[in-house]
Amino acid sequence: MRPVGNLFLHSNRTFERSARCANYFVLAWCFHVVRGRFTAGITSQLTVSTNLLDYHQLNYVSLLALGIATIWSFFLPPLGQSVYLHRPIGSVSNEPAPSKIDIGSPNQTERSSDQLFNLQQGTSLNNIEKEPSLAKKIKHVYYLLWKDFLLAYSNSYVLKWSLWWTLSTCGFMQVINYVQVLWQSSFEEAAKVYNGAVEAALTIMGALASFGVGKLKLNWPIIGEGTSSIIALIQGILLFIAAQTHNIWISYTAYVIFSVAYQAMITVASSEIAKHLSEDSYGLIFGMNTLVALLEQSLLTFLISGSQVFGLAVRPQYVVYGCYFVVLSVIFMIMAVHTLVKHRRSNKQFNLWESRLSTP
Repeated sequence: MRPVGNLFLHSNRTFERSARCANYFVLAWCFHVVRGRFTAGITSQLTVSTNLLDYHQLNYVSLLALGIATIWSFFLPPLGQSVYLHRPIGSVSNEPAPSKIDIGSPNQTERSSDQLFNLQQGTSLNNIEKEPSLAKKIKHVYYLLWKDFLLAYSNSYVLKWSLWWTLSTCGFMQVINYVQVLWQSSFEEAAKVYNGAVEAALTIMGALASFGVGKLKLNWPIIGEGTSSIIALIQGILLFIAAQTHNIWISYTAYVIFSVAYQAMITVASSEIAKHLSEDSYGLIFGMNTLVALLEQSLLTFLISGSQVFGLAVRPQYVVYGCYFVVLSVIFMIMAVHTLVKHRRSNKQFNLWESRLSTP
């Protein structure tokens, strides 16, 4: 039994616009997710080790847990208002209108989408005397979503980390989906299975790694690509090892290190993306990144695992996944070289550590 956490990020007007709050938000999100996975791992390991349940019966436990979670969600307190559906169409910000809009700048990303909408439409408080029609509301929602989308992905820094987020998440989900099959091919007859315990231990290590990397005040705009490249290369090597070894403990170790590295870097990526987003667009952008990662994973599954194309066995699949992360490493190493060369030409001092968190 392998626990899987479904992650969702909510937009809420109560989020502070500081980078420190963005860091705490990402860390809290990761903490609650890994806590659920830890509980699932321990539960599955105990039930299997004590012969309380078999693998078939564990599927019913998973179904029951999902049902309880669904019912519980109906009793959660609702949000005060929807960011896009209940925003006044004619609302005008008190901030002065800029003479030139720079979409890529961090300050501009803090400008809410409804202000940009009103600036373009030239609305005023005198024009909102009557309730807008449904068609106008739908058009307004579409405009706000599109504006937030453009504001986010027109920022090269957000685009860069989103690229890492989607590609790394795609590879990670593909690895964990087939790791049980890989382990099964390494078990000897009558060997004890510790899959649940490995997942539980991984969860704790991943939480510690996420918390620790969140406390590091590194200069991620400068060293982010290089660090991502090194991590991806290590992950690729670990997948090559897992594909070749028949020792279950080596396979366990490679999987744990691979996953902990992912948890650490996805925390950095999520935090860096959140720092440069408008507070209203957290759910939109992270949801879009998740959608792209799932589409990439579906394509990879169709090509590599599906019988219609290559239909590879599990060990050749992991060789392909190892190559995938090596290619990802090369891509971000090229980005790292470009960033360092650009930084050097600007005659700015190279700082590995940030003296303080930058605020929007």
